[in-house]
Amino acid sequence: MPFGHVSVIVDVLNDSIRVAEQNFHAYYWSSNYSRQIPYIMKNGSYYIMDNYNIYGWMSVEDSNQTYPLNQSTIDKILRKNISFPDFICSKKLENMSQLANKLLELSILISKFYLILIYLIGLLGNICNIIVFCRDSMRLNSCSWYFLTISIFNIIILTVGCLFRIINYFLGYDISIIEIGFCKFRAYIVIIGYILSRYFLCLISIDRWMITSKNVFIRRQCTRKKAQLVIIISIIFWFLIEIFIPIGFNIQGNNCVPSTDPFYLFMYRIIDLLCTLFPFFILIIFSFLTLHNILKRRIIPIDGHTLATISVSGNNNRHYRTYTNKDYHLIRLCFSQVIVFIILNIPGALFSLYMFITRTNIKTIDHLTIDSFLNIIATNLAYTHCALTFYLYTLTSKEFRKQCSLTFRYIQRRFIIRFQ
Repeated sequence: MPFGHVSVIVDVLNDSIRVAEQNFHAYYWSSNYSRQIPYIMKNGSYYIMDNYNIYGWMSVEDSNQTYPLNQSTIDKILRKNISFPDFICSKKLENMSQLANKLLELSILISKFYLILIYLIGLLGNICNIIVFCRDSMRLNSCSWYFLTISIFNIIILTVGCLFRIINYFLGYDISIIEIGFCKFRAYIVIIGYILSRYFLCLISIDRWMITSKNVFIRRQCTRKKAQLVIIISIIFWFLIEIFIPIGFNIQGNNCVPSTDPFYLFMYRIIDLLCTLFPFFILIIFSFLTLHNILKRRIIPIDGHTLATISVSGNNNRHYRTYTNKDYHLIRLCFSQVIVFIILNIPGALFSLYMFITRTNIKTIDHLTIDSFLNIIATNLAYTHCALTFYLYTLTSKEFRKQCSLTFRYIQRRFIIRFQ
């Protein structure tokens, strides 16, 4: 940028440079440099691919004018500013850069091909979920609508989140920085997708507890129309309540990141923590309550399609309640998905808790690098949960396998008739 903007190259990587500069963005640097700018080599010369024209260079010819940063100088700055400076002496920086580069290379190597596999099997599996749960026989059940909605939001998460992350890895930079509007939109949709996916999983657990309750009024709330109404209201509610998310996202260097404004960052961490930890408590509580209802009133077959539970009252009177076979197998789907959700999302929940606790800590490059590596691992596991639902349902439920078989046979017949 012209008119007094000074930029200093502080590090040279294989395909980019890191610069420390003044007057570029009005927020604190996340590391000991302000931006990372890509460069290319063409006709024996190096070209910096910056968004702004470079108006001139200035170099120091007399080496006595500059000195390497040492711990003595850092101590002087520390005493003057009464704060921890965001830089370190050269020997420590070299060691930390090696650690940072190794962790960065490892995370990219793991994520590149792993996420491609996760995206492909996840997209195929969730499309199959939608087809199966859209069958007439499945749509009559209230719980099926929640499973259907979760599959739709899983596709949104995998496409807007996972697919663009794959593209970023292969291009070498975050394509969200192309346009600030796209940066905000992607952050908003991915966060909303995660929240709604977990929220509807909680509703599935609550629905299965309600359907196994001995209270007639509670059981009567599990209807298709009420489930549809709850889904519509929930989507509108969460889209409105999370409207502050895109406001604070900005392009910082080569990344689309949340604002470092203390109030926004505090609210962002609080929402992240609640939406990560709160579903665990809901899922565990209502899963145990559902299991309690099932074990307390044993299930016996009445005919080939209907199940009944028997509960014995104090005067030894028996009370029968009928359930369809789909109800029972949807309970099994619920339990299996809750277990896998807890296993694959515990790392993300613990990481969110750790980030909230350490939000005011000033971290070294080592800490920031390890945090980034752990965040990538937790995010990849969350994508894995979004991708495995169809295969999980197929393994745990005979009724779901039957519905899949009927669906595929129907599609096959339609395909043959169409091309005969």
